[in-house]
Amino acid sequence: MSADCFGLEVSDDEVRRWNTLAASGEPNFVTPWNRDHLRPIAGNALPAIQKAFLLAPLSEEDLSVPLLMEFGCGVGFHAPMALSQASAYVGIDISSLAVAMARYHFGNVEQARFLHSVFDRDGILDLRGTVGGIYGINFFYHQPADRLRAMIATAGELLGECGWLLLDLLPEYEDIERSMDAPEGWQGGAGWTGFCVPYEQIAEAIAGAGFSDATCNEHFFADLAWEPRRRHYVLCRKPPAGR
Repeated sequence: MSADCFGLEVSDDEVRRWNTLAASGEPNFVTPWNRDHLRPIAGNALPAIQKAFLLAPLSEEDLSVPLLMEFGCGVGFHAPMALSQASAYVGIDISSLAVAMARYHFGNVEQARFLHSVFDRDGILDLRGTVGGIYGINFFYHQPADRLRAMIATAGELLGECGWLLLDLLPEYEDIERSMDAPEGWQGGAGWTGFCVPYEQIAEAIAGAGFSDATCNEHFFADLAWEPRRRHYVLCRKPPAGR
């Protein structure tokens, strides 16, 4: 067992499971690792679907920060979008396979770094207080409650004053089991399980991480070809110094 950058215990078997899952054919995760569309995008020429995913709750000013960080970056599929806005980008992932592929593809891009959440733990934590914004795309709603709380807490440490955190979550519906715990037998890397964590618990974790402002918006992406098309975005910010 080793502690990752979120303070969670991760076994070698779990890392292997994530590597296997990453290489198993999930669209846009590993299979397109050597395609031209992973090259940094010049200016603001963002693909419409990527722009909708990330910019829906954010302003251009939010993205124009010295350093953007992505949790669950995979092979860097969304790095070009971040690099078109921010001065630098750091992607974090638990799959050593995905991180290795991202480093290969972006090896000549000085503004991009890719770090493993376990093996590069110290390097990630060295960035405390320097990050301008943290996001995850198709990421946070795959985290059971205990991991989600730890990730929110770590984001609070990594962000500098006025930095923001964007959570992509599943809305709460009556037909979705509202469980704070992982399903019985769930193992990290064993599947892309989605979790519906009650917002009250999210708000408690946000407040505990030192965020002073949080907004919650629901978005429905009708043009998406895959589910879930309805997303629950929570955007929270660190207060300026002295508040």
